[in-house]
Amino acid sequence: MSSVTDLVSRMQGKYDEVLDYFGEDPGMAYDVFFKTLHVFVGAFEHARKEVDEAKRQEELKRKRALADEERKKMIKGKKSVGFGPGAVAGGGGTGAAEGAGDGGGRPRARTTGSDERPGSAA
Repeated sequence: MSSVTDLVSRMQGKYDEVLDYFGEDPGMAYDVFFKTLHVFVGAFEHARKEVDEAKRQEELKRKRALADEERKKMIKGKKSVGFGPGAVAGGGGTGAAEGAGDGGGRPRARTTGSDERPGSAA
């Protein structure tokens, strides 16, 4: 029986050390302390998840901004090289300036100088 008494006494001493470590009242009941500890751990886990999610969102936002910047650079580069509307394959300038098309790579309709439509029989 004395060994059980010694174990209980040691356990009470350890419990008092834990209460002191956490800054709790030395007379706090076991159930109150462990419930408080449980609530704290739950709140801490929740806060950690919120921080992790905020970091993940910030990283996603950063990656999107980088991708947008790269996309803008590529679009700007294509415009300066002449890949936009009005560019002609082979780099020969715009077709409209050379009389070859309407600037979009399509041939222009011939004008007849009369009220007739191009290609209609007279």
